[in-house]
Amino acid sequence: MQDWNLDERQRNSLKYFIDHATDWRRRAEADGRRRVSTILQRNTHAIALVKTNPERYKTALDLGCGTGELVMDLARLGVKSYGIDYSEKMIELAIEKAERLKLSARCTFAVDSVMDHEFVNQRFDVVTAFGFIEYLRPEELPAFFAKCRQLVNDGGMLLLGSRNRLFNVLSLNQFTKAEIGAGTINTLLQEAVDLVAAESFADFVNIAINDTTATGVLNEYPQTDVAVAGYQYTPSELIRLLDQASFKITAVSPVHFHALVPAIARENAELHAQFSNTIHEQYRGEYRLVPQSSTYILYAE
Repeated sequence: MQDWNLDERQRNSLKYFIDHATDWRRRAEADGRRRVSTILQRNTHAIALVKTNPERYKTALDLGCGTGELVMDLARLGVKSYGIDYSEKMIELAIEKAERLKLSARCTFAVDSVMDHEFVNQRFDVVTAFGFIEYLRPEELPAFFAKCRQLVNDGGMLLLGSRNRLFNVLSLNQFTKAEIGAGTINTLLQEAVDLVAAESFADFVNIAINDTTATGVLNEYPQTDVAVAGYQYTPSELIRLLDQASFKITAVSPVHFHALVPAIARENAELHAQFSNTIHEQYRGEYRLVPQSSTYILYAE
């Protein structure tokens, strides 16, 4: 296992994604009908974006690509696609599948830390980072977004996914208790109200950029179904950082919408999947549904 100047939390994450690469592949290949597939829902955003203008989006980079499903999905659309992940086992599985599906000519994979990888004279029409920033140290985010700014072509798009800290207000579980204990619940609730009440997403972006309230990250959250500790962010926290990196934030979309509180959703996985998939298919770009979703995607150009 390489170090890449990782801290203990990041080394534990790397070990998890090496040891559980095959399980992750199964998650990535799931159809999402019996149990919600957050991976599948996230990936459809990038796929739908490329389909809107295939002449514009011809190259793509997936940061923290895991077993490479998004990279291969985009390659099927004719996009020259690149994936990078620090789990050697993940990349081994990605390369094997790309060769098996005869997609290697349009797929390139690399084992490396995104923060250390040298993208020599490379820029991309689409850059995706789904379920990735949660494993960066918060102090690394400004440098990461500056790097993304350099990687996105003029007129290109960054799609940034994050576990949704706003959802902790409505999940009514141990995550809610963690925010109550930290004294942050009212600030999160106010942001959720601002987002839903905004007449347009652009109005919310203006509120977020001008908001000086400092919530502060929580260093310890209860364990999720991915048994490694990650950070969580609200949309406004990331909007401010993206704005500082000279991105224009154009949209936010809900991922893994919850019509049922998690305690009931776990007991009724297929029903929960039906609700969540219906919302995903019919209201994919509805920013007002973000507070009830465990994940979101920001679009920035």
